[in-house]
Amino acid sequence: MIHLQPFQQKLVMAIVLSGLFTAVAIAVGGAHALLDLITGAIAVVGLMLGFYAAVLIFKSRFNMAPVREVLDKMDRMEATAHGTGTSSTRSAEPVQRPDQAAPAGGASKEEPPAEEKPDWRAGIKKIMDKK
Repeated sequence: MIHLQPFQQKLVMAIVLSGLFTAVAIAVGGAHALLDLITGAIAVVGLMLGFYAAVLIFKSRFNMAPVREVLDKMDRMEATAHGTGTSSTRSAEPVQRPDQAAPAGGASKEEPPAEEKPDWRAGIKKIMDKK
């Protein structure tokens, strides 16, 4: 949830988490509310350090390259499906007016064979089968 997020989103998450714990500490009735607030501020700094340290600690532990590859592939597929990705040529025929339509016996254009795309589920299955 935190990995690969920008600094601002990490900071907001750290503030929210430390704010919740500080509110609980004050509600429970600690010795000093000011001490709880100072501890909450220190917790924000500690969480931010922890967010960045966790990446360094777990970087060599897990091989995330196959997961990132599948996620990038899914992002590219979604971008092309929604038309926000790379510019692709559209193969749509122009709309003809009824009075200019070809006669019924006229030759019609044949559709080119649809190109086969690899199934994205195969990549996920390959990752899940690795152990």
